[in-house]
Amino acid sequence: MSAYLESNAELERNKVECLLKDHPKGHEKLKEFYRDIPKSLNEGLIDSATIWEKFIEWSGRKKHPTGHGADFEDGTDAKYGSIKEWQDHKKGKKRGNYLVDRSTATITGVQKDGDLLIAIYDRWNNKNSYFQIPQDVIPNNTITIEYNHQTKECSSKWKEYKKDLNNILYGRE
Repeated sequence: MSAYLESNAELERNKVECLLKDHPKGHEKLKEFYRDIPKSLNEGLIDSATIWEKFIEWSGRKKHPTGHGADFEDGTDAKYGSIKEWQDHKKGKKRGNYLVDRSTATITGVQKDGDLLIAIYDRWNNKNSYFQIPQDVIPNNTITIEYNHQTKECSSKWKEYKKDLNNILYGRE
């Protein structure tokens, strides 16, 4: 396996493990699922976006029969992303060409019927942030959630939609 594929597989394993760590314990379907996780994780058969969607489903939301326009019958849609670091090329009159360090999570395909239920993985701190963003505040087909490059805390307009996991799964803080 190439180094690129190995690093992506490791990142995906870390993302799934972080979701599993966050999920409230004691749910029967989750208990059944835990039996098969270690082998499936090691073989790359599980991806974080699917796990995130399953957690939402197991919390009581009904899956949409067709999936067109929403993952769930209530119109909500599950999305999962990761913070990525990159350098933005800037041009200034005094400084000339320079680079700005950026940390962002980009979520695509966001024009849906209802709220987006988003989990963002921060691999440097090995934790997730959760957001519930109403469809009426989404400007186009992509959301870019900005993070402070040093602290990895959400620093964009989307931080007002940051939620506790229990609030997203069960409607309580």
